[in-house]
Amino acid sequence: MCIAIAGQSSAQDVALSFDGPCGDEVVGEAGASLEMTLDCVLTTSNNPGAAGAQGWSISVAAEGGTITGITTDGTVGADVAQGGLRSVGFEKTETTERSGVTPGGANDCDGLRGAVSAVVLSFVNPVTLDAEGSAVIAKVDVAAEIPGVPGDCSEVAVFFGDGCRGAGQPVRNAITMNASTFIPELGRCVTTLCAPRPEDCDLAGDEDGNGLADCDDPACSADPSCLNVDVALGFGAIEDVSGDVGGSYSQTVDCTLTSSNNSFGVGAQGWSISVAADGTSIASITTDGTVGADVAQGGLRSVGFEKSQTTSEAGNGSDCEGFNGAVSAVVLSFTQPVTLRAEGTSVIAKLGVEGELTADAGSCVGGRLFYANGCQGSGQPVANAITINAQTRVPELGTGSFQACSEEAGDFLADFDLAFSGENSETIAGVFGLTFSQTVDCTLTISENRTEVGAQGWSISLAPDSGVSIVAIGVDGTAAADEDDGGRRRGGFEKSELTVGAGNMGAISAIVLSFTELVTLPASGTEVIAKIDIQAPYPAVDATETKVIRYVDGLRGSGQPVDNVITHDNFGVLPGKAPYEVTLLGIDENAITYDCNTDGRVNIADAQCLLNWLFLGGAAPGCQDAMNFNGDGRLNIADGISGLNFLFLGGPPPAAGVGCQSYPDCDLQDACS
Repeated sequence: MCIAIAGQSSAQDVALSFDGPCGDEVVGEAGASLEMTLDCVLTTSNNPGAAGAQGWSISVAAEGGTITGITTDGTVGADVAQGGLRSVGFEKTETTERSGVTPGGANDCDGLRGAVSAVVLSFVNPVTLDAEGSAVIAKVDVAAEIPGVPGDCSEVAVFFGDGCRGAGQPVRNAITMNASTFIPELGRCVTTLCAPRPEDCDLAGDEDGNGLADCDDPACSADPSCLNVDVALGFGAIEDVSGDVGGSYSQTVDCTLTSSNNSFGVGAQGWSISVAADGTSIASITTDGTVGADVAQGGLRSVGFEKSQTTSEAGNGSDCEGFNGAVSAVVLSFTQPVTLRAEGTSVIAKLGVEGELTADAGSCVGGRLFYANGCQGSGQPVANAITINAQTRVPELGTGSFQACSEEAGDFLADFDLAFSGENSETIAGVFGLTFSQTVDCTLTISENRTEVGAQGWSISLAPDSGVSIVAIGVDGTAAADEDDGGRRRGGFEKSELTVGAGNMGAISAIVLSFTELVTLPASGTEVIAKIDIQAPYPAVDATETKVIRYVDGLRGSGQPVDNVITHDNFGVLPGKAPYEVTLLGIDENAITYDCNTDGRVNIADAQCLLNWLFLGGAAPGCQDAMNFNGDGRLNIADGISGLNFLFLGGPPPAAGVGCQSYPDCDLQDACS
């Protein structure tokens, strides 16, 4: 709309408005200063004439902010030399700090800082804006402050208001067109300034305005609702079993808890499990020998809670209804921050599983164990749940299956047992941070043999428990080697390889001693049939860990899954299977090689100390093992001479290495400090 106040009346519509962040919400740092530039725009419409505005005056004020500058540079009001339209005209633009009532107008600028601009495009030429359209006639700079309290917002309003006064008289918003003055419609620009609101991790949306919502925002990284962990319940050490027709079987099965992708940084504080059996029976459940046992029995539980029992009842409509089962609930501690490891697999319970074998020789029945919510002991129905960081996590629920096969008593003409042989009779000490390595023999024992021949061939499948790896398998130096290499295999077949993949880590070996002749192992006794190399990290200082290798059916190499089977008298026989266990102790590096007097330095005094002890009745070395310079396992004059050669004649260094080393039989806790 417009009002013509001088000259010829016409129907033109003129309006003043702003172009900029009008109607926007601007989020910035709490208490920070913000500057923005707004374009002052003149729009003409419904103009019956061929020419537009010849000049104008504008008066601009601000509330909630301060106008700090105004210019016509870069607008149509600039001089033609600067790209504008003004040529031998007039321009006065300035900020204001006072106001007054304009003739025929009001004083909308009272008490506000503002800005004014007056432009005549030309006094000598018919220069005008376009008859219709919009043009930027000035630019104003506005400064404001973002609220200092997070989440608070304020408004900055910039508006065309009559009465702002610069060096001259109060200015009214007016447009000159065709020598007539028109009063324009006056616009207003309101911008909302907000200090970032704290991200609400539980409320959908990006409250702090950084483009990242809820758990994707770093501000929520430690919020309980955004912490996550994958937990799974499974079964370990579950194997196929066999026995006499009409007899019974039993085995112990591990219940395992695996944590992965853990952002909590701590492991489980407690858990409840509910296990059911189908086609077999759970006769017992215990936490003995698991992490859930009391600390006095080697577990982690200290002033906590434990209840484990078999069940014959279930909650109505639960997954356990109609099945025999067992439940276990554990809290590791009520008084201390005791948890499992943040990631990894732990045995949390052991099940005693038993059942009856069929009356038909050679037939098998399947047994299945599964985690099923709702088994009920003496308390309420139990759900499978894991507590981490005082939060309940619902685990993935695993299953485990096995076969129980009947054998006619006396069907097999011999008993076969698979086992291992290695240096594991005592705890093996090693430096924390280093790797334990050992070669272990896989053995086959034949007994109660009613024939005169032994095994013709076999297949074995081996898997390590968590924390130990099988890194190599071979038959060199065993009965399975070719006869040219000292073994018994004459032609025949041999395939030994490592197996890889989740749930498939281990090794397999398959042997046929001959395809053309009757070549067998001896009719009785024990033979080494394969050798495996195992590795495991030594545990933390003063901690012990037992590493276990087992014969486990079903591992798969480049062919089909392999079971543990012995070929005897042209029949396949299921052998007994014994695991291999080795216990490791973590220790510090505890002595300096060739430091006889344990003063922390190696020099001529140490050679003299050794010779004095050997030949003159002097004091014994602080660590005798550390003085065995040449590594031959004996202490004598050769070690004294070798040490002097190294110190003064450029001889080779000590066999055990220079400096601080591990000598498990020496009790010198501070010798390396």
